Amino acid sequence: YGQEATSVLDSLGKVATLPGESLEGTFAKADQVFPTLAARAGLDPSQSAKTLQDWKDGVRFNRARDDLNRIRRDPGSLEAFSKRLEDGGDLYGTLAPERRTVLLKEVESRLWQIQQGQQHAADKHERIAERAVAAITRQIEAGVPVSVEAWQDLRSKVEGTASAADFNALVNQEREVQQVL
Repeated sequence: YGQEATSVLDSLGKVATLPGESLEGTFAKADQVFPTLAARAGLDPSQSAKTLQDWKDGVRFNRARDDLNRIRRDPGSLEAFSKRLEDGGDLYGTLAPERRTVLLKEVESRLWQIQQGQQHAADKHERIAERAVAAITRQIEAGVPVSVEAWQDLRSKVEGTASAADFNALVNQEREVQQVL
């Protein structure tokens, strides 16, 4: 019977991780079934209660971790999840402090990774813009007319970068050079 009691908790734990499944409903089923099966197996009632509570804590943690994994790429959702773990949040009183800390560290790590990825992309965009401006500048200095397509390409590359301010200056410089030639 001990194996049967454990098996029931395992099955209910799998059900609890399903999206949309009510944790309280699953816990109610466990509260209803597990003590009877544990008593039949001859387990001490205090040990049975501890096993059931440990199982509930594990299920809550797994559900929270699954929630975190679903939102791992969304900074706004990660911030909201972090608030759920803090004092006053719905997960604050239901998760053990060490488990909350694990989840908070994971949130911080994921936010840092997102920030680093965004910074890398911005730096890459800046380097591309700088190279494009340098190439157009060399072309203007050489006296070679810049095509409309090249201007459009440059505009798209410098848009949203520090080099965007150079775009109009380059257009004027190219006009002046072409007038002189």
